[in-house]
Amino acid sequence: GLSRHLKPYFIECDAGGATAYRARDDFRYFVAKDDLSSSGDFGRYLRRVRAVPGALLVLLVRPDGISTSVRTARIAQAAGIRVARLPLPGNGELDWSLLRRAEGGGG
Repeated sequence: GLSRHLKPYFIECDAGGATAYRARDDFRYFVAKDDLSSSGDFGRYLRRVRAVPGALLVLLVRPDGISTSVRTARIAQAAGIRVARLPLPGNGELDWSLLRRAEGGGG
């Protein structure tokens, strides 16, 4: 469903904070909700995302993560990053294998 010209970056939002994912190798980095800001580690992450042509920050919103997603989106949009939201039911582990296969990274 994404344009071929967009490069998605995924952040899972729950009550505790935001977890940035890199689907190709299972890298993940958690930032507590109270530490989300345009400075520090999260700010550095956003600057890297903004530097990528066609970057799209996709917020994967858990049922208890609405306020985290609102805060994350506000900070990202202020940094000039395009944001999309996708609700995720439940709290299960994310499976990135289909995305890896689609991007040619195996599975």
